[in-house]
Amino acid sequence: SQNCVTTKLVLSYRYYISYVRKTRDDPPQNSGAYVFRPNEATIDHSLVYAYLKGALIYEGSAVIQIYLDFGQAINCTLRLYKSQPDNIELETFINSIPVGNREGKEVVLEVRSDIGNNDIFYTDSNGLHMEKRKLNFREDWDLEITQPVAGNYYPITSAIYIEDAERRLTILNDRAQGGASLSPGQIEIMIHRRTLADDAKGVEEPLNELDLDGKSGLRQRVRHYLTFGKKATADGTQRRIQNEIDQPLVVFISNSTNETNKNISFVGQKSFSEPEPLLKVFMKPWNASHILYRVQNLASSPRDVPIEQSLGQERTLSGNSLMSEMMAAKLRWVDFNGTSCENANGTTIRPLEIKTYLLELNAKSD
Repeated sequence: SQNCVTTKLVLSYRYYISYVRKTRDDPPQNSGAYVFRPNEATIDHSLVYAYLKGALIYEGSAVIQIYLDFGQAINCTLRLYKSQPDNIELETFINSIPVGNREGKEVVLEVRSDIGNNDIFYTDSNGLHMEKRKLNFREDWDLEITQPVAGNYYPITSAIYIEDAERRLTILNDRAQGGASLSPGQIEIMIHRRTLADDAKGVEEPLNELDLDGKSGLRQRVRHYLTFGKKATADGTQRRIQNEIDQPLVVFISNSTNETNKNISFVGQKSFSEPEPLLKVFMKPWNASHILYRVQNLASSPRDVPIEQSLGQERTLSGNSLMSEMMAAKLRWVDFNGTSCENANGTTIRPLEIKTYLLELNAKSD
């Protein structure tokens, strides 16, 4: 239960058997590094990869940890931080995938809920807009279903969610993966793969990397973040967690005995406000006297850039030229609604928009 909303969740780990062509009459496309294709036995459903054997619960002042033991195949840890009650951190350790029976396996994390999503789910487009997906459907043509599972998989670089009239279940990932919603209330995400045949897409080898012992397949440790609650407030929660995943706190440790105190200030700066959680800020040195400052609005409403306009002129995304010069030379075009697609003026950032500035600075050592 989160945000006064209750949702039933069932967590499991399942797998598909990788397709391998065995005879000349069989379809030629193997499952491999670039292609996900289950074999005939799992073409429309997955199998149980590991059964839950036990659980331990530890509660501290800051976090509640739940350890789920799936035997040697998988270990899972759920973390509920008391300072962030709107999400659950799910860490999964997947041991080497066994292939002793000469069958490749493709392991998925599956979450089932009581949300009635009517075959509709959403996946992100490179971390920005959430694209609507419909099971076994394409808007541009009549889809002929030959791969009920693989044909409904989409890339997930940030998040996937399902929703009904009032509730939403979102899963955010820590790396690019594939996923889908194949039945009501269900989300699955591919978390590990090991195949034994080349898919003939260029690498000329199966997806069968070995660990340091030269015998076992690779092991994986992945994190996902589950959030569920009211549909009306879900966007803000998703984007905040996304920003925290993309820009984690970084700790630097040095064994130097020298103490250096360098104060850096922007020319003409009176105040430099702390960015709000839904503004994603990126800064890097440009030259000896300037810093490239890029800010992205992850909110669903316009925001103001947290710098003074006098600190620098807006640049193109790469920073190589002035935005005003680029816009003056740009072809004018309109969208389907007849609206001119212009860059927002001043320091206002539209939802999911990115703005770049080149800021002049002074550096003084005390």
